[in-house]
Amino acid sequence: MHDLYTAANIVAATGGTLLTGAPEARFHAISTDTRSIQPGDCFFALAGVHFDAHNFLDQALVRGATGLVVSREADLPTGFDAAIIRVDDTLQALGDLARWTLRQRGVPVIAITGSTGKTTSKEMCMQILEAHLPEQVLCSAGNFNNLIGLPLSVFQQTAAHQVVLLEMGMSMRGEIRRLAEIAEATIGVITNVSAVHLEHLKTIGAVAEAKGELLENFGAGNIAVLNLDDERVARMAEGKPFRAVYFSADPEANAEVKALAIHTKGFEGIDVELFVAGQLAKVALSTFGRHNVYNALAAAAAAHAFGVPLPAIVAGLEAFRPAAMRSKVLSIFGITVIDDSYNANPRSMDAALSALNELAKEGRKIAVLGDMFELGDESEAAHRRLGRHAAKMGLDRLILLGDQAHFVAAGATEEQMDSAAVVKASDHASIVNDLRETALRGDVILVKGSRGMRMERVVRGLKGESLA
Repeated sequence: MHDLYTAANIVAATGGTLLTGAPEARFHAISTDTRSIQPGDCFFALAGVHFDAHNFLDQALVRGATGLVVSREADLPTGFDAAIIRVDDTLQALGDLARWTLRQRGVPVIAITGSTGKTTSKEMCMQILEAHLPEQVLCSAGNFNNLIGLPLSVFQQTAAHQVVLLEMGMSMRGEIRRLAEIAEATIGVITNVSAVHLEHLKTIGAVAEAKGELLENFGAGNIAVLNLDDERVARMAEGKPFRAVYFSADPEANAEVKALAIHTKGFEGIDVELFVAGQLAKVALSTFGRHNVYNALAAAAAAHAFGVPLPAIVAGLEAFRPAAMRSKVLSIFGITVIDDSYNANPRSMDAALSALNELAKEGRKIAVLGDMFELGDESEAAHRRLGRHAAKMGLDRLILLGDQAHFVAAGATEEQMDSAAVVKASDHASIVNDLRETALRGDVILVKGSRGMRMERVVRGLKGESLA
């Protein structure tokens, strides 16, 4: 039984009204999905454009929910002993309850956002914090970084947690502001700003403003961890009352946390000479690519701002291993596959191609790329630039999938890549069949695309697994 969630507390946190049930009714956990409800849970009936959980209240109760939070007059089931709470907006109430939870616990909150690298930076930071405070860190799972996922992460907090680490994502203006209202972070981290979510935000300047929402309510007691090498991010502390901790990959930069030297070791990882507030240490990262050096610097700077000593920072960074579909290296019958299929945008595509160029020493360099989403009017230009960058990397083959493939192909051939080496595939299966027939031992294959392109199917196919 959770020690915080009673009907009375939920009413107080959300400004709701208890329609039925006892104020002292206590709940095991908070749920938004009837498929995963456990007996004793309180179910929030969220309503969106394509769904309305008010239509499934009876299912929630049958599965054992003993509390319901609703926002409209619904046909409330009878015959169940449940506390029913009415609120104006269940999504707003979910966030309000998460904020109330964090306030009740009263421990520091670290929030990480940025156009790229936020999930990896968060996972690296989690490893550092765990090295410093074993089993006392609450970290948002996977990419639970939106207006539903972030509160659900918060609801996992117990009295044992001494710090909360949250990731914040967005697709439009105002989302980070609301997440920041919920989290009331002590430390805010912004990894970078680049051309993502342009479908809604139109310009990189607007993306920067949206990411900067994390810091809007920061005062003298807050710390912002900022990328000094990203001009838009570096300016976010100008004239502000909070303390700024800068990180940089430039050894000459005036940054509190920076890389003095970077030595790449191919697939064995990267050695970094790390500078943290006057102290030096060598770190052996089990990942590759300059972008992951930035992720490590962001994580180290966040941990340093929290007060973690340098030995724990080093231990945490060296314990980090990439998650599935995020720069994970696989060896399949003598062929090296870089599975970076989780997501993509122009900045992360460029970084992945640069890493491929850096890693492929003797075998052929092959990139399998899917479309990048949410680029709006910039989509054609961004995909053409991707093609040109791919050609500049000296790829031996470029295999493309998606509606924007012809723009990528055009960019590649404009940059003098042999058109015979550029393939526009019809589906994942045809890519797998092509690579099975043509790939040679020693080849290095990068697989990457936006989440909706499901490029991990190519990786599964190469491993001999089902593409479904």
